[in-house]
Amino acid sequence: MNLTSCSEKFASSPNWQLYGYLSNDTGLPGEQRVISRSGCQALCGLGADTYDWMSIANSIATWVFPIIGILLQAPFESNNTKGTLFSLLRWLGSPISSLSYIFWNIKVSGRAALIVDMATPYNESPSEHSDFSGIRDSFYILTVMNQYTINPKMRTPAHGPDVAKKLLRTALFDEMLEVNEEKLPALRGRTASRLRESRKQGVVAVFISMGWFLFSLAISIQAVFSNIGPIEQSDNLGLGLMLAWIPVLILSSIVDRNPANSSSVEERLNQLVGGVRTALLKTSDPEQSRRLGSVSFPSHSTSTQYGRRGSMVASSGSIVTNWIGALKEDAFKGDFFVHFGGQGRRRWHYGVANAVLAGLEDQFIKQHGRDWLRLPEAREQLVKPCRSPGIYFFDLRELWHVASSGLVVVGTMFGAFILNYFTPPFGIGCRAGGYAIFCCLVTLSFAVEMGVWWWTSNHTSDEFLEQKKWEHRFFIPMEIIAVSWLLYMVIAQSAGLYNTCWCLGWEGWFNFKTVGSWSGPDVEGHWIAALCLTLTIMLVSFAFIIEEWCTQSHMATHHYKKAMRGLARTRTFKRLTSPIREVIDFVITKFKLLIGKKRRSLIWKKGHERVPSITVLTGSVPKITDEAVEEVHKSVVENEGQESLGNQPQLP
Repeated sequence: MNLTSCSEKFASSPNWQLYGYLSNDTGLPGEQRVISRSGCQALCGLGADTYDWMSIANSIATWVFPIIGILLQAPFESNNTKGTLFSLLRWLGSPISSLSYIFWNIKVSGRAALIVDMATPYNESPSEHSDFSGIRDSFYILTVMNQYTINPKMRTPAHGPDVAKKLLRTALFDEMLEVNEEKLPALRGRTASRLRESRKQGVVAVFISMGWFLFSLAISIQAVFSNIGPIEQSDNLGLGLMLAWIPVLILSSIVDRNPANSSSVEERLNQLVGGVRTALLKTSDPEQSRRLGSVSFPSHSTSTQYGRRGSMVASSGSIVTNWIGALKEDAFKGDFFVHFGGQGRRRWHYGVANAVLAGLEDQFIKQHGRDWLRLPEAREQLVKPCRSPGIYFFDLRELWHVASSGLVVVGTMFGAFILNYFTPPFGIGCRAGGYAIFCCLVTLSFAVEMGVWWWTSNHTSDEFLEQKKWEHRFFIPMEIIAVSWLLYMVIAQSAGLYNTCWCLGWEGWFNFKTVGSWSGPDVEGHWIAALCLTLTIMLVSFAFIIEEWCTQSHMATHHYKKAMRGLARTRTFKRLTSPIREVIDFVITKFKLLIGKKRRSLIWKKGHERVPSITVLTGSVPKITDEAVEEVHKSVVENEGQESLGNQPQLP
């Protein structure tokens, strides 16, 4: 079909009433001759008036190539063709689900980095062999573990999830256990070093791809607003707005980063956890228990360099025989981690880190805040069991990330929807309707995925089988449909396949005068609104991801001195931006109080906010509480350089 020749034929036809009629609803002054959809099909044919090759090549060079370049920077796994295809299918076919998992992983790793940051004073840079260095290794290992799924057998017993969490906390934080005649801290340090070395590189290439996309977007914006009117220009810009969520998804992988070889990392993690399990089973022997019980725990650590402290796990009661005995069961004899699930590549992957972090924050770290590692009971508190749920529980804080992922995908595409809704043919035509269909597909897929997750939350063997059935019978077909529809929209808008009688006359008619170009009132305003909506969502997402990447990099940096420089810069950045964060924290805290709840998250602070409390008992000698002793003790060490306090201070 050729719209130009068809328009001339319609205008010159003496029997034009057979194909159209006069209308006052065209947006142009006076009555206008319009052609009906059936008349167009009879007069012009059923084909499409595709764009010329130069226009198609312009769309390909402007959008298709940059998007392909971005997708090539996706966190694919090496030597795993099938996994790569399924991952790509999931990212493009179920982007809301994928982004919700990725944002949650970013938030969890950010909480781990915050705990490490708050472990020492603001201006402290402990040595490489300090207790702080060990803590940094432990929490980095935890963030890597968070990308792997637990063996389903360890989740099915009634006590399995709780035992798994205790085993993890012991593997991550115990100081006195020996694994194959090697101290556990040394094993963790060696494991963390190898994990950092195996972390996938190539972040610079990701940023270059993002820059290419933004440059293409800028060119398209300049072309559109320098010549407002041609529908071809709106198609070009709409294509970019429609795909604006893909760079956000790929850029997020620089934080939720995958290893260069996920199987080798999985093997190292299993060696660590499996070795700890074997060592724990040996501690149930009376002689081994007595040997651990004879180790003395230092009552105070006064070194400003944060030298390593031991933790009496067995003798302090943190390790008890009732759960150590459960490690003998068949469920715990296999590998602890079985699949790599980072970057949202696996459905219903929640990770193990949140359960560990939630217990540590609620039980110990949040109440002590900055410099919590100075406390003598710190290591023991890290290891001993807590009152939080087992290894898997739904944290309501994840709803923020679910909402954010939906906003990124639906919000950016809504900008493209607005652009084409107010471009002839006005309303929900083929272009705007295509965006709506894709959003409905991915939203439905996400809603069903969350429903199945809730339905199978007991983690029984039958429920795992049920999840597999849903995956093969519903989710994979839905993702194939969504990806196919997305690909069709890209091809259709690039080639002009929407220029058909059916699409142009979806309301029953269209006007040849406005079908190729439209510069009526409010066009520029609608296009600016659409552009601002998509750009705001995309750039705010970029800023969030880059900020998290910068503030978490000190955890993954292999060179310790560079990591400490990165930590110092992170603290400086957070200090400078603290006014903004304090306003947000104030609003959230007040809202929590209104609904009768307390703030659970650890908040970044530069210094201490704890005030030593003094307890005076009537009729007795006044005593200073343990917390006051610690505060006075620290003050003496900092001001006089003493190594310890000889006697407890007394009130006058």
